[in-house]
Amino acid sequence: MDGVYYNMKRRQLLKMLTGGAGFALAQSSFFSDVSFGAQQQALLNAVRLVRSQHNVPALAGAFIRGDTIEAIAATGLRVNEGTESATSEDTFHLGSCTKSMTATVMGQLVEEGLIDWDTELGDVLSILDGSILDEYKPLTPDLLLSHRSGMTGTETPDSYNPFQTELGFEFRTSEQLSKPLNEQRLAFSERVLSREPVTVPGSSHNYSNFNYVVAGALIDAVTGQMWEEVIRERLFQPLNMTSAGFGAPGSPDSQSQPWGHSTNACLPVAPGPDADNPVVYGPTGLVHANLNDWAQYAILHLQGARGESDLLLQPETFVKLQQDEFQQNYSLGWVVASQPWTSGPALIHTGSNTLWMAVIWVVPGRNAAMLAVTNCGSDNAFPAVNDVIISMIQQLL
Repeated sequence: MDGVYYNMKRRQLLKMLTGGAGFALAQSSFFSDVSFGAQQQALLNAVRLVRSQHNVPALAGAFIRGDTIEAIAATGLRVNEGTESATSEDTFHLGSCTKSMTATVMGQLVEEGLIDWDTELGDVLSILDGSILDEYKPLTPDLLLSHRSGMTGTETPDSYNPFQTELGFEFRTSEQLSKPLNEQRLAFSERVLSREPVTVPGSSHNYSNFNYVVAGALIDAVTGQMWEEVIRERLFQPLNMTSAGFGAPGSPDSQSQPWGHSTNACLPVAPGPDADNPVVYGPTGLVHANLNDWAQYAILHLQGARGESDLLLQPETFVKLQQDEFQQNYSLGWVVASQPWTSGPALIHTGSNTLWMAVIWVVPGRNAAMLAVTNCGSDNAFPAVNDVIISMIQQLL
């Protein structure tokens, strides 16, 4: 995969989400009106039909209303040409849908007083003082998580992708992999923060995975733990997300879980080092989970949007995470967009490491959320998960 985590193709997909979902909704219809009691079967019918139309190995979706998963369904194969069928309990790679989870954990650390939204990067990573360019030192968690750091990213693909590829190879070497993950992230951040910014830091939105790796290094530094430990303790365990983990799920020795698939032919890639981006990328997009557990996370953000108390975060922190403060259609880990049917802003993200595709919609105005996943990163992958979302909007919302 050469470390290319968020390429031009996925940039176009985000534009489709923010600008094209309404068009797609008007053009698609999968089944007739259903009653409440038929929701589960209706979703199963939808994922079966959509999978046959887009020829992906496995396809799954979940529909949430309020605090309840009202329908969850999966179809297809864990491995193309294999014998094991996908189930609704299977684990899928969530890619960049991890980003809002990292932002959520940062919100917890702010509430605990370990860091502030306006804490400057240079103060936390002072150990790198001689390496960080002065332009980056005033960056804050707020700016990193909203992609306003000025670091090279998807708006500068000619310089971003080769550099990201270079870093990807560097952080797969045995020398780097022998280090603890927090040390790897610190070394990664040093490389990134010594590179000239492409825009004035803090001035504009430029989506870059580097922002979230550096944010992960901040989390490592202020907690004295690794991001992986922090997110397990502060997010996965309280939400009982027992299936959640990092990297490609499953084992190369069995088909007990879905495998990722590459190219438009959806060729299976066995779990292992070549089945995901470098482990240092965790905070930007290496979480995997099954749909039930991912739904618990979606429910948390629905509850937060309703202003409920006694959650993992205070209501004002959920506002901070979900609000499009800079009017850029992106908050802290969420694409923020409105359609006529959403009754206000929806929180959206796609995720792909080029071998999987995931999409989440949290729609506070309708007190609902929708998830869809497939175990292939082909050209058909986004249309497949998008069509599952559309079917849920049309018939279950």
